[in-house]
Amino acid sequence: MDHHCVWMANCIGFFNYRHFVLFLFWMWVGSLYSAMVYLVEYPLLFKLESREWDRRGFLPFFMFILSASIWLGISALFWWHVWLILTGQGTIDYLDNTQKVADAKAQGRQWVNPYHLGAVANWQETFDVRGRWWWLAWMLPTRRRKLGNGYVLPQVDILVLDKAESAGSLSHRGTAGSSNYV
Repeated sequence: MDHHCVWMANCIGFFNYRHFVLFLFWMWVGSLYSAMVYLVEYPLLFKLESREWDRRGFLPFFMFILSASIWLGISALFWWHVWLILTGQGTIDYLDNTQKVADAKAQGRQWVNPYHLGAVANWQETFDVRGRWWWLAWMLPTRRRKLGNGYVLPQVDILVLDKAESAGSLSHRGTAGSSNYV
């Protein structure tokens, strides 16, 4: 599980995280489009001193403010999840990783996220898209079930070098539960 979303009234996890992010993306696009339509199509929108504004301007002004407000709120949430995807984390992972980074820093080490495959590979893994047109296909709906089981996730192989140990002892890690300190 990644988190429980009160807006979708559902837990968000491995199999529906893609749909959650797509929901945020299309809400972001839709609210931006709505705000821009009201901004462009109603020249009276910000002419509050006009006599016409009382008769025809209040509703478009209200709809613009509503659309822009929703866009701002969705923007924060959407771009937060984009950053999480690009860094190979989920919401709960971020909280855990923040603590691991702080603990490692206190010990003079650096903690490395084993699930961070790189920005493009993380994006492809999250949206389960491959091939030549992956950069376009991620935003399209699909009924295909996400590949995998949600328990075994791809990880990078990490060379672990503990600064407290001798400089010559390198160990190769890449399995779940191994140390991810550099």
